[in-house]
Amino acid sequence: MKQYFFLICILCLMLFLLPSQAATIMDQTYTASFLKNNALFPTRTATLTATTPAKIEFGTGSAFDRMMQYQIVSAGNFSTSYEYLIKLTVYGFEALTSDSDFTVGIFDGTNTIGFCNSDDANNQNYFFENNTYIATTNPAMANYPSIATFQANLLLNATTTVTGIAGSATETRVSGLVLDRSAALSLVLVANDAAERYRFESIRVEIESAVPELSTLYLLFTGAILFFLRKNLLLR
Repeated sequence: MKQYFFLICILCLMLFLLPSQAATIMDQTYTASFLKNNALFPTRTATLTATTPAKIEFGTGSAFDRMMQYQIVSAGNFSTSYEYLIKLTVYGFEALTSDSDFTVGIFDGTNTIGFCNSDDANNQNYFFENNTYIATTNPAMANYPSIATFQANLLLNATTTVTGIAGSATETRVSGLVLDRSAALSLVLVANDAAERYRFESIRVEIESAVPELSTLYLLFTGAILFFLRKNLLLR
């Protein structure tokens, strides 16, 4: 009996020490047409262009307004003991005004955290935290104007870490805010100034979580079962 107890303890220790691997739990591209028909537009009008592919185009509004919101994760779907990486990639972006500071991010019902793709006039990009803009410091990042494709990666755990990617430039910041993993999470777009106007083709949302390596778990449990079976057969 002591031998069985010892083996079970060893097995539990091995499971505890298993490395984690990223598992993709969502990979969805939202087209302009889908967002026009399903997202919320609290402050600005949204229309579809006649181009192929169609783009969603925003009218003017107010400063710092959340011009689009679409829920991507329901409340309670994420575990607070797991780490999640949310990748947001904007495709086919166009600035329709010379002043253009377009933010893509995540809203948890209280906080909004994201990345702002800025214009040539500012000659830099920004991290966005509840209407506060924190300028990037990477010189390579500052050389990019409002480009057609850019990305915001948000790593959610005890803190929220944001990585902005514009062209080949990248910069990471640990946010002063924390997104609540237990809350409903929404994709949001935020405008900087009232007169700014934008349009884009689509947004891709990828979500990864850190989970135990299932193949290793399977092998360990299978090995343990075979060992116990063999042991019992030898004792007969």
